[in-house]
Amino acid sequence: MVKIAEQHQLGRFDDAFTVEWFISLRPTRPKVRIYAFESGVVRHQADTEPQVFRWDQIATVSQSVVNRFTNGRYKGTSFRYALTRTDGAQIHFLGSYKDSAYARRADPNHWARRYNQLGQRANQRVSQLLLPSAVEALRRGDSLAFGKIAISADGIQSKTGLVPWADISSVSADNGYVTINGAGTFWS
Repeated sequence: MVKIAEQHQLGRFDDAFTVEWFISLRPTRPKVRIYAFESGVVRHQADTEPQVFRWDQIATVSQSVVNRFTNGRYKGTSFRYALTRTDGAQIHFLGSYKDSAYARRADPNHWARRYNQLGQRANQRVSQLLLPSAVEALRRGDSLAFGKIAISADGIQSKTGLVPWADISSVSADNGYVTINGAGTFWS
């Protein structure tokens, strides 16, 4: 892995994860190893060539992190990140764990918590890299798609219509949902 990291200039090694897929109690696919570096990740599955995902080669990131509660009791945190390279190749980080912010006996160093943190770091780093070109696209008059919504110089567009920026009072993200409040409208 050192040779691959050097070849692709991935920088400092941060962490490693072994991911297994289970249906019932038997593994359904070979183990996948994820190696996290300062400038990207390497995904390696047995009998395949390692795939390199440099942060500066990622075109899109989607994220879902949800704290699950039942009858007011914390049940766990589930997460899913999908990163798509400019050539269309994808990598996913997904899992669940008990967050020590909600559960007293939760392990703050649980592998899935660290895996979620890798997804957060990836999202943050890719966002930093994509922001300048996104701002320039808006200045040119282009619109930018974010899942089911798009933003432009005119406002926020969804399947229900356009809300001009002047009519938007707040935008927030909480527990996996984006909420947009506008004059007389509410989108979630």
